[in-house]
Amino acid sequence: RVNYYADGETQENVNNETLFSVLGPVLADGSFIRYDVRENGNLFETVIVVPNADGKTEEQIYEAYFSGNYSVGASTEVDLDAEYTPPTPTDPDNPNPDNPGGGEEEETITIGEIFDQNFANIDFSDKLNEMFIDVVKIGYADASTVDPMFYVENGSQTTVYYEMIEGGRTYFGGMTFPTPDGLPSNENLEDIILEQLGLDGSSEVSVDDVDRYIALMRDAINSYDVSSIIDGLTMADLQNKIYNFSTSDILPASSNAFGEALMEDMGAEGTIIATYVGDYGAPIIDQGHVFDAGYISNINVAVVYEDSGVIYIDVLRVTVPVYNNERGDAEAIYQHILEEGEHGSSLQDRTTITASTATAAASSEAGFVIG
Repeated sequence: RVNYYADGETQENVNNETLFSVLGPVLADGSFIRYDVRENGNLFETVIVVPNADGKTEEQIYEAYFSGNYSVGASTEVDLDAEYTPPTPTDPDNPNPDNPGGGEEEETITIGEIFDQNFANIDFSDKLNEMFIDVVKIGYADASTVDPMFYVENGSQTTVYYEMIEGGRTYFGGMTFPTPDGLPSNENLEDIILEQLGLDGSSEVSVDDVDRYIALMRDAINSYDVSSIIDGLTMADLQNKIYNFSTSDILPASSNAFGEALMEDMGAEGTIIATYVGDYGAPIIDQGHVFDAGYISNINVAVVYEDSGVIYIDVLRVTVPVYNNERGDAEAIYQHILEEGEHGSSLQDRTTITASTATAAASSEAGFVIG
């Protein structure tokens, strides 16, 4: 079983359902139609686009196709019971055969306008999230869950802030890695997709071809492998910082209640993004007589919050009393963080991020959406 083409060359099967195929003539926009005859006798028109076809001869466009340098667009079944209207081929001497006299021009639209009208509101964060998960898993291959929360691109370096579950613990950290060339976002998606298709956003095409270009763009977006831009990234390229982990003990309240209490201690205001309350330390003698309990315990807590356009990641050491009847009672010990006068805290580390430079990543309830 072989496929036959207009110029006599052959190629392996397009797919295992195709008996043979024939290439149609190159059209005015540089694309052409491949006619595929399937095993069941049905005929399909498949749009083939060769990148940067503008200025290429028909022979060069076919050569690019046979070398595998092309994109596949929409494939439409031909109604064999209806009158068939073939596509118009390129004719250098008569580039507009439907209007040889130069009268009223057909209605056109630019490639960029087609994209904007149909894909301007597309949310690309899910695909970008896949890449961030792959980056974090370079360092933590055994992580059962990685949930990117937001990221910051700072020139040659990008940092993704994430929540991760590994070994049954939930961690919050920031992974910094070299900014890949062409880091995609909702803002530059159009440039990436059109370049992939070899299309110029300012090029004008007939409004009759809009559906075909929409199908091409949709297929390119769905098939775009964002993780390919981090190929070759290794552990040596990464810088990681774990801010804190969440205790496996049962807390007497939601974790964010602790963050709110500690923000109040610091006189901070804003919206809590997430709080990570660590394990309480083994009770030690209260040599400074901070409390009347005789013993104290230290607990590390990381609070992530946003205030007036700035994201703060504060890591605090919280000291609480441990009374004799509370030894081994985790809930009672943690409860002191929520009680006025029953805890003290000191800021151990603070990371500040201007919210305008941070971009929200798709995430679970721990995520933060920057307005």
